[in-house]
Amino acid sequence: MRIVLIMVLVGALAAGCKDAKSAQTPTSPGPATTTQSPVRIVQAEPRTRTAVLETTGKVQFNEEQLVRVNAPVTGRVLEVLARPGEAVEPGHRLFVLDSPDLGQAKSDYAKALSDLQRSEKAIKLARELFEIKATAEKDLREAENDYNKAMAERERAASRLRTLGVKPEQLKDIAARADASTAITVTAPRGGIIVERNITPGQVVAY
Repeated sequence: MRIVLIMVLVGALAAGCKDAKSAQTPTSPGPATTTQSPVRIVQAEPRTRTAVLETTGKVQFNEEQLVRVNAPVTGRVLEVLARPGEAVEPGHRLFVLDSPDLGQAKSDYAKALSDLQRSEKAIKLARELFEIKATAEKDLREAENDYNKAMAERERAASRLRTLGVKPEQLKDIAARADASTAITVTAPRGGIIVERNITPGQVVAY
C-alpha cells in the first residue's frame, strides 16, 4: 500500500508542476503543417490482368478449322507431294493416285460427247424435214427427246469428272486428245498447315 501511495503522490505532484508551468509560459503557435490526402488521382486506361491457371486437360484441334482431305476415288498412291508441318495454299498438290475409276469416267465422258454430237445432227435434220413436211411431228419429238437425253448424259459425265478433281478447262482436252490417263492429283481445298499424313506411296486407298 505504501508503494502505491507514493506513486500516486508523485504523479499528482508532476501534474501540479506541469499545470503551474503551463500557466506561467504562454503557448506559441508552431509552424503550419500540411496534411497529405490519402486519395491519389490517376488517368483511367485499359489494362490486361494476367493470371496463371494450373490445371489438367487435353489439347486438340479446332474442328471448325480442321480439314480432312480424302481420296476422291479408289486407287493406288503413286506419289506423296506434301509433308507434315508444311504450309500449303489452296490448290497445292498433295498426292497423286492411279485410279481405274478415273479412266472409266473419262471414257464415259468421251462417249457422252460423241452421242451428243450425233443427236445434234439428228435433231437438225429432223427440223429441216419437218419444215418441208417431209417427216411427221412424232419423229421430230423423238429427235428432241434423244437430244435432251444426250445433253443430260454429257452433264452427268462431266460432273463425275469434276468430282474426281478434273478442272472444267481440262474437259476439252479429254475429248480432243482422247485422254485416257488414270492418274489423278489431289489438291488442298484451302490454305493451312499439314498436321498429319496417313498415306504412303504404293498404298491402296478406298473411296
